[in-house]
Amino acid sequence: MADAGSLAAVRELRVEYPNGKSAVDGVTFTMRRGEVAGLLGESGCGKTTLALALAGLLPREARVSGGVEFEGQAIGGRSEAELRALRGSGIGFLFQEPLGAFHPLLNLRRQIIEAVRGRVERGGERAAAEVALEAVGLSAREFGRAWPHQLSGGQLQRAQLAQVMAARPKLVLADEPTAALDAGAEKELLDLLIGAGRGAGILLISHEPELLRRWAGRVMVMYAGRLVESGAAARVLDEPRHPYTAALLACGRPAAEGGRLAEIPGRAPEGRERPVGCAFAPRCPRRMAVCGEREPPAVEGGVEVSCWLDVA
Repeated sequence: MADAGSLAAVRELRVEYPNGKSAVDGVTFTMRRGEVAGLLGESGCGKTTLALALAGLLPREARVSGGVEFEGQAIGGRSEAELRALRGSGIGFLFQEPLGAFHPLLNLRRQIIEAVRGRVERGGERAAAEVALEAVGLSAREFGRAWPHQLSGGQLQRAQLAQVMAARPKLVLADEPTAALDAGAEKELLDLLIGAGRGAGILLISHEPELLRRWAGRVMVMYAGRLVESGAAARVLDEPRHPYTAALLACGRPAAEGGRLAEIPGRAPEGRERPVGCAFAPRCPRRMAVCGEREPPAVEGGVEVSCWLDVA
């Protein structure tokens, strides 16, 4: 599945839940070593489910088909002990809600020590934890003794970044890591992430195009569980070929009438609501007859677009 430069590979991945929601529907792409790739889409389009599948963190009730590999080895079928070993120095996960990443009854220093245990020379865990805290701008003396509930949202995100990056992962999955931060704190956190993760592959998940324009080299656009457009960030964000990508970008700009922000009419389908043909067709201003009859060819992570307008 993976070539020599591949770090992680996803092939025809499908994830369904019993309620039919938050499904991933036939996604294929490759993450390369050292690249920063962006995953763009509305809330509920399957971005988080895709990231959880990459990290082996899907709930047991999820029905999964297709393949996910990390460094050429399949993630599916591994025991929980093997998955725990994979996380940390293999795959790190930055959650949108950082408080859930911490044990409420352990201070920050202790939790980071646990993250680096077995990954640094024995006896050096405390020093490694303190270096990690200082690297994200948190005083080890002050914050090492702090409990998670005592930190602000921005401090929690920094502490979570310290915990993840202390283990020196090869792949970082960052799921809306700045959603609760203001613009200044957002820039600081992402500068820290990109700087600390130099050499690691980073999948940066967001619904904000401008965030990905600044930090990602490649952008994949997701809608209703599928990739609909993929390519170099500048190309996708400056010259979108899929109507959904264009509509999503327009949402950040005022509409002509009255200066109100533009919006996409309707809503994305959830799970079993997916229509025949292109899932975006009911909301698309450029839909054709074929859009409601057949699904366009799938995007496979290159410079591609899944749209009948592009095929015609």
